[in-house]
Amino acid sequence: MVAINWQTRAVLAAGLSLTLLLGVWADWAADPFIRNDDYLTFFPAPDLLYQNTLNEGRWLNQVWAWRGFQIPAPWAYAIAMGLWCLSMSLAAAKVFARDDAPWRTLIAAAALATAPQWAQLMFWFNIQVSNAAVLAVSIAALCIADQRRILWILPAAVTAAVLSYPTNAFIILAVALAVTPATGMGARWAICGVFLVSLLGALALSMGINYAAHGLFGLVLPDWRQAAVATDLDGLVRNIDRLAGGAPGGVAAVVVAVVAVIVLTFVIALRSDRPVQQRGLALGLSLSLLVLAVVTVISGVLVPNRSTGFIWVFLFLAAATSAARGRLSAAIVMVLFLPTGLLGWWLQFDPAFERYQERTRALATEIQTESPEADLIVLEGPLSAWPETDVIMEPLAFSWRLQHLTFAKAVHCPPGISPPLPPEPSLVEAPRFELEVARRAACQKHRAAIQALPADQPDPAEIAPGVVAVRLAR
Repeated sequence: MVAINWQTRAVLAAGLSLTLLLGVWADWAADPFIRNDDYLTFFPAPDLLYQNTLNEGRWLNQVWAWRGFQIPAPWAYAIAMGLWCLSMSLAAAKVFARDDAPWRTLIAAAALATAPQWAQLMFWFNIQVSNAAVLAVSIAALCIADQRRILWILPAAVTAAVLSYPTNAFIILAVALAVTPATGMGARWAICGVFLVSLLGALALSMGINYAAHGLFGLVLPDWRQAAVATDLDGLVRNIDRLAGGAPGGVAAVVVAVVAVIVLTFVIALRSDRPVQQRGLALGLSLSLLVLAVVTVISGVLVPNRSTGFIWVFLFLAAATSAARGRLSAAIVMVLFLPTGLLGWWLQFDPAFERYQERTRALATEIQTESPEADLIVLEGPLSAWPETDVIMEPLAFSWRLQHLTFAKAVHCPPGISPPLPPEPSLVEAPRFELEVARRAACQKHRAAIQALPADQPDPAEIAPGVVAVRLAR
């Protein structure tokens, strides 16, 4: 049998994983659904995205938005997916580097790549290009490093993760613990210690950049996150209960859940031929959950499920390293992780998204057929007239979807009177303020012409040179 080094296995595994995930959902990959705020990275619109630096401190995402050119949506989707698959394939290939059966590496990489949480993140695939790139570079560096270099790489990798997508730092920790060549627990304690110090330093750096750019050392959590910062003991207890979703016995539920995950990992460790790796991963998972719990208890902000993909990576690596050259590991990968991951992906793709994509594509085709020179689309009426729009988070997403498909600006003019605008927006809010002012001006300018259209006038209707109206309530 021809020996295949782990680097070659990683590339082959990445190709297989990418083919699997893009091939199974080929229709989706051809016209992927874009969440409302991800359009700011797609177009890109860095001035509108800039407010997120104050809210989340993700400055590398802002740098990506400053690139100045648009990547076609299917390409960006494939790039983000490819970088993710490469990251997971590198980790899997390194763990199975001494395995005589390369097929186990291929299955392991596919199982890692099918983390259901990543399917949720791919609704924001444009911004995930930068996040997945950070992961790929960080994991590649860890896989070729010795123990001493891993400790030097971690601070840079963790900082880059915090400045792009903070919970990816936990994935980096999991890979570092799984691929370290060291044989003792002391080395794994050192990795966790360096990770924790790096995490705190990265958070301080993010807030320091905010201070330099916005004059505020820290983050301003947006209203939609429903933050409830704990300032006393009662606040801490309230947020612990919130962590459990307000369920009866919430505090106990959180404790039981965290302990159960840790115990499960240690049970696997006791049955493995690599107990040190197992205990190291258990330590890393415990530290990751503890950090998230502390953040939630202090801030009151619940971590969304899509941000917990690191748990999938930790548990998979715990199973994979239990017997990297034995049948037990292959059975766990094939019977538990891969089908479960694929099912999780399948559940994310609600047919409602397809209906929304199809109807907006049809409308865009009509507009381009009737008025190929249109440079402004005015959408008049309530979005509720289109049940398909239930899948979007805010009206701007509908306008941006049509702008994406037709290359013409689109504004939505809902019925009724819009609430008054704030008199003096802050500098960071000014771009969105200006966007809203322009929208209202366009609606006021063209509303009379739309209302004067005959009832039997088909939509879309050209109401002025280069201006097309669409009545949603028809």
